[in-house]
Amino acid sequence: LRPARGFHSVGAFLRGPGSLMANVNICRPPYAVAYDAPDAAALQTMLPHIAMALEVQARMTVAGGRSRSLEGLLGPFAVAALVSDQSARPSFANARAEALLAAADGLARSPTGLVAATPALTHELHAGIARVAVGNGDGRIAPVRLRLQRPSQRPALRVTLTPAWGLDPDGAGSVALLVTEPDAPPPVDKEALAETFHLTRREADVACLLAGGADLPAIAAALDLGIGTIRFHLKHVFQKTGTANQAALVALARGFIRLDPS
Repeated sequence: LRPARGFHSVGAFLRGPGSLMANVNICRPPYAVAYDAPDAAALQTMLPHIAMALEVQARMTVAGGRSRSLEGLLGPFAVAALVSDQSARPSFANARAEALLAAADGLARSPTGLVAATPALTHELHAGIARVAVGNGDGRIAPVRLRLQRPSQRPALRVTLTPAWGLDPDGAGSVALLVTEPDAPPPVDKEALAETFHLTRREADVACLLAGGADLPAIAAALDLGIGTIRFHLKHVFQKTGTANQAALVALARGFIRLDPS
């Protein structure tokens, strides 16, 4: 803000992406010397940085909106759903996928991207993702289906790779991974469970992930919460559902089968 009169000033107005804008005014009191061309040039050197700040803010807004859209679209999936770039680095994972990655049984997250149980399977996974990413959006690449063996000797994960360019406002290159576990329990109707027992959203998340076979550390990783917080929510779920232990809660929750597992 600057006084309406009596002050020397030099200023600039910048319009950024969308509705973002910046108005900069630098003032001196009336007894000081007026601004001259070198002063204006000094201000000019600041403007690219301000413009960059507006661009960063716009990109953060887009990224936040994309994340919320992905969460709304893929979050309720009964299967583990991820979105990856062409280098197998996941940019999104729903709660079931986070639990699967935390268990690291056939599919896990590493600093370099998604990894399978063996180097050979990891190579196959990365090659499949790259193949789908290259043909993103042209309609000519069919979904790629993989079987990833699990160190626990449970039945292999079934992974379907499909183009997801429509989920990425930055253009082609995104790949959706839908991962199913053949021996996984039937999906729980989280909304019905929460409504019946007046569970909060987090309490319902904990109950459903537990019913899906995840242990407490995996649930904590999936929900990005501490173990203590998970135990706190679980205690309330026990109270509201009238169950005394995890086995009883799992049996109760699995009675709320979702009829639309797709």
